[in-house]
Amino acid sequence: MVVRFRVTGEGAQEYVAKLVLRALVIKIRLVTECVYELERGFDVQLIEQAAQDEFDASAYKDEVYDKTLELIQKKVEGQEITAAPVEESKTQIIDLMAALKASLADSEEGRKPATSAGKKKSAKKSSEAKKPSRKKAASG
Repeated sequence: MVVRFRVTGEGAQEYVAKLVLRALVIKIRLVTECVYELERGFDVQLIEQAAQDEFDASAYKDEVYDKTLELIQKKVEGQEITAAPVEESKTQIIDLMAALKASLADSEEGRKPATSAGKKKSAKKSSEAKKPSRKKAASG
């Protein structure tokens, strides 16, 4: 929505600013009310899903208990029980300090001396060498 105002006189800018501020406050209130309604809807939905008349334990399976029973049965039969091999993680873990040191070493090897800075220093040295110092000029 686009609204144009033409207000003249003292305090015109303040008046327009107050109108815009009021419109923003109203818009914020509407948005927060919509969010609260959505949250309430989700809350009711979760409560309805969780509230069941009966609990059916057969719908759930205890896998740890089953594996433990299998291991006990193997031991009773005389088989040797060994720990399952641990799989190495497939994610690549980067040593940040080693990467930083390698990066710094690469940047130091590839550095070239700055030519413009070197020229300025050499120019100062050459101009100082040409000018006799005041002490020498005064004594000579």
